[in-house]
Order: sequence, then C-alpha cells, then structure tokens
Amino acid sequence: MQKKRQEGRVTLRDIARKTGYTMNTVSRALNNKPDISKETSLKIQQAARDAGYIRNWMAGSLRTGRSNTIAVIVCDLSNPFFALMVADIEAAAAEFGYTVIVLCTHEIQEKEENAIRVAIGRQVDGILLCPCQGSGDSIGLLHEAGLPYVLVSRHFSAQETDALICDEKQGGFLAAEHLIKAGHKKLVFLSSFDRVSSVAERRSGFVLAAEQYGIPKSDCLVFHHEDGEKTAAFLKEKQALGFTGVFAYCDMEAWKVITCLAKEGVRIPEDLAFTAFDNIQGRLGFPFSLCSIESSLLDICRGSVKLLDEKINGSAPPHRLSVYPVSLVCRGSCGNHS
Repeated sequence: MQKKRQEGRVTLRDIARKTGYTMNTVSRALNNKPDISKETSLKIQQAARDAGYIRNWMAGSLRTGRSNTIAVIVCDLSNPFFALMVADIEAAAAEFGYTVIVLCTHEIQEKEENAIRVAIGRQVDGILLCPCQGSGDSIGLLHEAGLPYVLVSRHFSAQETDALICDEKQGGFLAAEHLIKAGHKKLVFLSSFDRVSSVAERRSGFVLAAEQYGIPKSDCLVFHHEDGEKTAAFLKEKQALGFTGVFAYCDMEAWKVITCLAKEGVRIPEDLAFTAFDNIQGRLGFPFSLCSIESSLLDICRGSVKLLDEKINGSAPPHRLSVYPVSLVCRGSCGNHS
C-alpha cells in the first residue's frame, strides 16, 4: 500500500475521502474523542498511518489558541544533571499531551532572556525555567508576556514566583555532616555562582553543620571553583595543612576535580575525602564512586510539569514554593567504608 502522496502533504480531506467519513469525524477520531467509537477511531487512525498523514500542529494551534508545546530553559546539557532534568520533564510532559522544546543559557543572563523571547515567539503554552539568576529581568519579561511559567531547581527569595526545589540547605548540612562523622575536622566547600540560590543555600548548610559540630571558622574554608586544575592545586596545598574533607557543590565538578587530583597523585578517599550533590550516579554509571546528596529530581520534574499544566489551564493557586526532601547516599568517597 502506498504510504504517502506523491505531491504535497496528506490532509484531513484526503483521509476523509479515503475512508468515507466526514472531515469532522476524521479529526475527532485522530484526537481520540470519546464520541467516536473505538472501532471507527482505529479504522481512521490506521488509514492515516497508511497514507503517511502527519498532523499540522500549527493549524491546530490557530484553531485552539494552544500549541500543546512547552519550553524548557536550562543551563548546560553537558552537565548530566540538566540532561536528566530535561529527560524527566519530557517524559512527564508527554503524559499531559505536551511536546517539549529545549533552550540553553550557559548561565548567561542575555542568553536566558533571548531564550525566553524565542520561546514566546514559538507560541509555547508555558515555560519551565531553571534560571541563571544573573538578575530578575527574565522574570519581568515573563510577567510582561503573561505566559505561565514555573521555576525548576532554583528560586528567587525576593520575588513571588512558583518554584519547585529540593531542600538545598539541608543537603549542604548532610554533606558536611557526613564528612565530619567520617572523621574529617578540616573542611573545604567548593563553591561556584554564589548568585545561584542552590549554591548559596548549600554553602549555608555546610557552614551550619561545621558550627553545630564545633569546627572553627578557620578550619571551614570556602573556595570559589572555576578551573579543575587550579582547584586541585589549592586542595593539594590545603591537604598539607590538614584539610581532608571536601564538599563539592555538584557531582560533575567533583568528578572534574578528582580527575585533576589523580594526575597529581592524590588518592580519594585516602588523602582527600569527597561528598557532592545531585546523586547522578544513582541513574548513570560512572567509574568513580561518590558520596552524594539525592535531590528528588524526578519528583521535582513531574511536579513542575503538573503545576505548569494547572497554570496553563487556570487552575493553579498563585505563588507557591514547593521544597522536596533530600537524603545522602554513601559510596565510600567520604573515607568511611562501613
């Protein structure tokens, strides 16, 4: 059987002519409307597949005012955390009937604002945004457009926005406490992008744990990490002064630094112990085992899609911050293999 027309796009009219049904019946069958019998729907859908019919979403959007598309704006897909985030969002969005387009900001404010403009221009129904937090201009842009949006994994404490995050401060506390209970009394937190809510809150939890366990401020350092080799050199220098516990703000940066340390002959955890954040290893295989904070990413992604759908349909309560629980997964990089 011929799978497609020789000229032009296969239309609803073509399917109607082929099956003998009206265009309205064909349209409703292809959309699985309940007033069309299952037998008729299956017959029409099979005829559409045989003919090579592809739905014209733009035409449908013009009729309904909906594109059934949402935009996901994240920082950097080279970080497995954001790749997993997009995968989880895409799976959840499909359950609600949405297609996803993905845009990246690389933690640059101008790129984020441009991504929002592109999404608006594509007539998406809503946006899920993991903000770079260079400023609040992106939120202002979304408000001006009147487009439903939800923040994912980060939030603005000074602005009323819908956001789903994990308990970052508690995660930072657990990561530092884990090192302390493994016997480390001199600690380093590898920080980055302190303007970002997640990093700042992890740092706050790290400091709080050190205070509660009586570690002096002089033995609780914060180092701004940008380059793996420079960070490795700093840690090797501090190791000579008795610093043995390191909390990296995320798994990906921990692995980068550990790779650089290995080149310098520093052993993990014998010489330096590590904890990190995101528990990527819980879903992706990596050669080096890492103690890490599980951040409920899957639940956050599912919840964000559900909330965005509620906002698109006008049924969501305004301005709520949902905080998801965290836990620590020990894999021995803390030095306590028991």
